[in-house]
Amino acid sequence: MMLNIMNKGCHGMIQSYSLGYIRKTNIIKGYCKLWSLIKDSYFTIPKDCKIRIYNKSYQVEYDFYHDITPLRDYIGVKLPIIKSLSFNYWTYEYNIVMEDLSGYESYLSGVNYDNCINILEQMAKFHLFFLDNFQSINCWQHGGHWTDDKRDKTDFCNKLSLMKQNFRDNFNYSFDESEIIKIIRQNKSQTDNFLTKQNTIIHGDFKIGNFFQNNTDLYLIDFQWVGKGHCITDICYFVVTSLQYGDLTTSNCLNIIKRYMGCFPEEVSNSFISDFMCCLLDLFQYFVCYKWYNISPEILQYNREENIDGLHVRYFEQITSIINLVLEFYMFI
Repeated sequence: MMLNIMNKGCHGMIQSYSLGYIRKTNIIKGYCKLWSLIKDSYFTIPKDCKIRIYNKSYQVEYDFYHDITPLRDYIGVKLPIIKSLSFNYWTYEYNIVMEDLSGYESYLSGVNYDNCINILEQMAKFHLFFLDNFQSINCWQHGGHWTDDKRDKTDFCNKLSLMKQNFRDNFNYSFDESEIIKIIRQNKSQTDNFLTKQNTIIHGDFKIGNFFQNNTDLYLIDFQWVGKGHCITDICYFVVTSLQYGDLTTSNCLNIIKRYMGCFPEEVSNSFISDFMCCLLDLFQYFVCYKWYNISPEILQYNREENIDGLHVRYFEQITSIINLVLEFYMFI
């Protein structure tokens, strides 16, 4: 029996297993380790092409669940109970039998301002547990959903122009392309510097499809992009992909960050607002290059109906709210 639960963007299949448990299977069909080795030997391909990144991400998730089990009661958030894990290195088939969290509260239509405050204050406990104590964790060297080659922004200006034309033709919406490019360029050095900052372990794909709540407990799933990074990365990604567009304003974001900052020592958190801006600019470029430049009304409708990914690829209003956030936020820091 197929279960219509959890995040459908997880590139896998979720089936019932036994009472209280589900099986999640991930496999990239037609690819195996042997073929990857052959390609590496005889063909010139990007070092971290998409297929290899997803292959590696399943190994990363497997390692994280395996390594973190002894610490599960101390990391500040809840993990699903794992009954069994298996990873076939040659076929890249990943099977995990885990606690079924579908009976817990989820927010697939997005969170409001109050929900967001509550969730991020709990997420702060996770970040604080690993704060400056993360080097020994087996995970991505740079965590985040926009990992490795997906950080390539060299084609950003061209993709932004295509996005502007696409939005005008398909959504009757215009934005100031030159002003966005100006903001990106003025803040390039700060953004590049932010990407080198690492102070904890980040979930890397912290969005509405990847967490559940049971009373006051926050449960996290899908650790494919877990890695070393700056804690504000999770916060920025969550806010722009999961906070409902009506609440996605500059003033709300500033208040959310300040509440999150209050969980940390001042010497750690005093740069979090400017760090949020840098992360927002980096994330915006990723959205443009890999999500938005050719997005269509049909894609948005399908994603909305199927609860795929975050709100930034479900609702056009969410996209425009993020654009406005980029245009406005830099004036406040």
